[in-house]
Amino acid sequence: MRGCPQVIRVLLRHGADPNKFASRVFTPLVSSLLGGSVECMKLLIEGGANVHAGGFSGATPLLLACSRRGNIGFVKCLLKAGADPNIPDELGRLPIEIAAVQGGKKLVQLLFPVTRCPPNMSGWSVAGIMSYVNSAAYKERVRKDSCKRKAELKLEGNKAYEIKDYDTAILMYNMALKFDDPNDIDASIYANKSLCWLRLGVGDEALSDAQACIRLWPDWGKGYYRQGEAFRFLQDYASAYAAFVKASELDPQNPKIANALRDLLERTKGALVSRRLEEGVQGRSQVLSGPCDQTVREQGSFVQALGRAQPLSSGQ
Repeated sequence: MRGCPQVIRVLLRHGADPNKFASRVFTPLVSSLLGGSVECMKLLIEGGANVHAGGFSGATPLLLACSRRGNIGFVKCLLKAGADPNIPDELGRLPIEIAAVQGGKKLVQLLFPVTRCPPNMSGWSVAGIMSYVNSAAYKERVRKDSCKRKAELKLEGNKAYEIKDYDTAILMYNMALKFDDPNDIDASIYANKSLCWLRLGVGDEALSDAQACIRLWPDWGKGYYRQGEAFRFLQDYASAYAAFVKASELDPQNPKIANALRDLLERTKGALVSRRLEEGVQGRSQVLSGPCDQTVREQGSFVQALGRAQPLSSGQ
């Protein structure tokens, strides 16, 4: 919606719903905020947009506006339209707290007269709020609440996956990632997302999330296993083989990885078309052990016979 107020006018004139969600996440009002167009926001509000409907997470447009510096125009617009400054976010934080965390003193000053003092805060003043959100106790509470919320959303994602609602699972995992602490990264969420994308038949996204998992946890075999599955789906069999071999080195007793290697080699008739794989397998100096390494040893001769891999037939 950036710079397109004329388009908004036309759409509203023709009956467009200003409260319709996009991808179950954003309303047009939130999109106008993300697009940086106060004029579009005003037009949407005039057209009947709900100033309290923020999206799937429950974050209102006002909360989102307070999460960025320089959004004073949006905050004024929303308050004028009746946005409630006392509706908290998922962690119980008020818009004024979000503004203070971002260092937006002007926003805090704007919100202060219309915000009720929460029961857990003392020293109710602009300076007191700025000091409160920078205290060690406040930061620790937010950290704990974030970890709890992340775990809840991840569990919801797992439940959605179990009933094969992969779109909802991905949405839940994305929501969980919002609460990831740099000191408590959960790369398994990316691995779970990768599997969901694979179930939906979106190989590029499956690969992207698998690679994100590997970047965060480079010593976790499951990340390479997911990467191998994505490469196999994309019919890049040489890269899939390399990923499965790496996974087997990190998790040599995992039967799923061993089976993935065997299945790949059988389906491609052993035609692994990459010299770097040949060098990688031949150059391994450690003693092979476990089901995964047994597979690599048994199928090592296939690496010698370079040829063109046969695509998998549909449905396999």
